[in-house]
Amino acid sequence: MGGDSGSFWKLTRDIYLLCFEMMKEDRWTILLTPLLALVPAGVGVNYFVDLDFVRRWGGRINPVPMAVGRPVPERQKQMA
Repeated sequence: MGGDSGSFWKLTRDIYLLCFEMMKEDRWTILLTPLLALVPAGVGVNYFVDLDFVRRWGGRINPVPMAVGRPVPERQKQMA
């Protein structure tokens, strides 16, 4: 896999571009234009859901402590 790392602004811009292309292709979707105001909020919620996912599952996959003071379970120490 390659490419640049994404950001809030890049993802928001790309979603807007997709929506505008959809509106050019299917004219009736212009009626959904007021929903574009919700795009930044949706991207923000997705960002925090992703952070929670990384926090929850990262510790299970990577036995190295991700933060200072966070104890490593004995079972993980034995596996390393």
